[in-house]
Amino acid sequence: MTRRPILLAAAIAVGALCQSNVGAQAPVAGDPVKGESIFSSNCSTCHTNAAVSPDSTTLSLFGIVGRKSASIADFSYSPAMQGANIVWTREKLNAYIENPPAVVPNNIMYFPGLPDPAQRADLIAYLASLK
Repeated sequence: MTRRPILLAAAIAVGALCQSNVGAQAPVAGDPVKGESIFSSNCSTCHTNAAVSPDSTTLSLFGIVGRKSASIADFSYSPAMQGANIVWTREKLNAYIENPPAVVPNNIMYFPGLPDPAQRADLIAYLASLK
């Protein structure tokens, strides 16, 4: 019958639409060891992986997965981040790390984003290991 080619074409079209919407996809499983290297080269200038920030200008990403945005006492968050009201799930981190201004417009973060999905997955796996 002619139903099979139509169903197959519809399934392919839906799959293509899902793949083109990168920001909405959940990150793939990553390698925390590779993620630590990515953290060191991309994030450690402004962030620490320690449980406690050494000062009020270095934000700790320890325990970031599952944490509410702008929730660390004594850290000077931007007004944009204070009003973001985000819970940092893996999916939200994936979108934010890919394109920070798209997720929190007008935030003060000098990181342009990490376009490579595999690198984002590795970084998120590393961040998730910090607990």
